Amino acid sequence: MKTYYIETYGCVANKVDSEIIKGSLEKAGWREVDDPTRADVVLINTCAVKTKTEEHMVSRIRKLLPKDPVVIGCLADVNPERLRKLGVKHLFGPTRYRELGGFLGVEIPDVKAGVPKKREKNLVASIYIAEGCESACTYCATRIARRRTRSFPLENIVREVKEAVEEGRKEIRLTGQDTGVYGLDTGSSLVELLSEILERVPGDYRIRVGMMSPEHAIRLVDEGYLDLFEDPRLYLFFHLPVQSGNERILRLMGRKYTPEDFRE
Repeated sequence: MKTYYIETYGCVANKVDSEIIKGSLEKAGWREVDDPTRADVVLINTCAVKTKTEEHMVSRIRKLLPKDPVVIGCLADVNPERLRKLGVKHLFGPTRYRELGGFLGVEIPDVKAGVPKKREKNLVASIYIAEGCESACTYCATRIARRRTRSFPLENIVREVKEAVEEGRKEIRLTGQDTGVYGLDTGSSLVELLSEILERVPGDYRIRVGMMSPEHAIRLVDEGYLDLFEDPRLYLFFHLPVQSGNERILRLMGRKYTPEDFRE
């Protein structure tokens, strides 16, 4: 039986990616170990959200080099040259997990909702609804790694929520780089997705919707997003990054809203 060790850093999306990789490996008969020195394969799922984070990733990868680590996650795409100079041989960005599966000799799906996952034993299930975003902020490297919006099938998401609730999960976290973009590429919307979940998945649970940019929040409000909060299963919660209160700075950052939009 082959063994693997994995470390995960960064956002909820990265954690879901690791859950998918673990689920795929264990479906193929692999076993997780908690010590990299005892693993046949060592993986490190990296974050590249800011310089300090990148330096931490590089430091940790350097310590794992004797085990010939497989570097996955955003840093693998954001700064592959630095990692190769460090001595890393195996790099797979977050949109290349099907290729990662081929390298490991297992099948890892590239649709990240409604697929087998190995989750922690708690009351929370994080579900990836869309990868990538529609923004091109001047300071952000995430777009390099996660690309343009790719919404995962509504039916897959509803099925995964239902399965999570049936296994006793009480909090469902819908995640993505920008949850507000869900459906822009498929003709659907976050309002439609949430409506379907609340209608078709009974039970005692709560839904927490992850970060969305203010310009999409404004659009979703016009589509009836606020009406959904009449259902107590949807947390009274918004994660809206203002980034700056100065309109000139927002323009320089490439943000698509103004301070007045945020106030509205």
